[in-house]
Amino acid sequence: MPMRVEIVFATPTQQHREHLEGEAGMTLGDAIARSGLAWVLEASGESPVQIGVFGRLRGLSDVAVDGDRIEIYRGLLADPKANRRRRAAGQRRVKGGAYRG
Repeated sequence: MPMRVEIVFATPTQQHREHLEGEAGMTLGDAIARSGLAWVLEASGESPVQIGVFGRLRGLSDVAVDGDRIEIYRGLLADPKANRRRRAAGQRRVKGGAYRG
């Protein structure tokens, strides 16, 4: 029985959306390869790419279900926790007047 899935990937300047019909039992990796967006996985280089379905992390070998929205996530450019710590450290120095380290 045929099933339909959507594969999405976004860059800062573009959004890629592909609709695909496949067979039951198709994996997420198969769907990405057949969609023409496999270049995203190959071009990831040092920043790891993750896969999800409707915002939940999944693996390439997981089986796709009819109606799935398969999302390809780019690696982060900066660690959000490290950025938050850096901002908080800067605010501690400024808060309350002159820094008396």
